[in-house]
Amino acid sequence: MKKSVFFFLTALTLGFSTTLLTGCSDPSAPKSREELIKDMVQHINDTPDWIGGLKKEAEEKKVSLDTLVMKAAVYMIDKDALAALPRTAKLEKIKKNILGTPEWIGKLKKDAEVKKISIDSLVAETANYMLDVEEGKTAQPAPAPAPAK
Repeated sequence: MKKSVFFFLTALTLGFSTTLLTGCSDPSAPKSREELIKDMVQHINDTPDWIGGLKKEAEEKKVSLDTLVMKAAVYMIDKDALAALPRTAKLEKIKKNILGTPEWIGKLKKDAEVKKISIDSLVAETANYMLDVEEGKTAQPAPAPAPAK
């Protein structure tokens, strides 16, 4: 046990905790992110409603089912990890996600021009809103009605 703890602490200081934790023989050692994702993929595949919905989405979007299952698994694991962080760290992760999504940042740039505010302000506002919705502090707006034909 002492050896496992030593390797964990050494790895943590070097930034390699995930790599060394997977090699640890202690069954009570925390699972690596990769193991958690693998377990979540299995859970998704074992849940008929979930996998059924993803199959339908894969057909509609003309993408592979494996890709959607992996994206769903990563999202769920990251969402759980995000919940344990302080609010400021959660906001930074959400902002990073926004800034890393070209379609999203493109829309926000247009909205920022219309509102006559900086893109940074709108990204921060959007991240705060998303976190408030996630934490149940504000209601999510109802979807806009479909245009009349």
